Amino acid sequence: MLKNVFETILAVLFFAFIPPQASSIGIIGGADGPTAIYVTHTLSPYVLSAVAIAAYLFLRNAKK
Repeated sequence: MLKNVFETILAVLFFAFIPPQASSIGIIGGADGPTAIYVTHTLSPYVLSAVAIAAYLFLRNAKK
């Protein structure tokens, strides 16, 4: 799973996001919702709403 997080970070960096934003997006698949929200709030709070929605949807679909 850690490999997928790093692949996501590299892919997001390719699409011209800065490293803190890429880390916030990459953590969604590797951590649970509250951890992803905390990391995003610490690294790049201006993308917090998008990451919070994505983390919620990820967790909701993971329970099925």
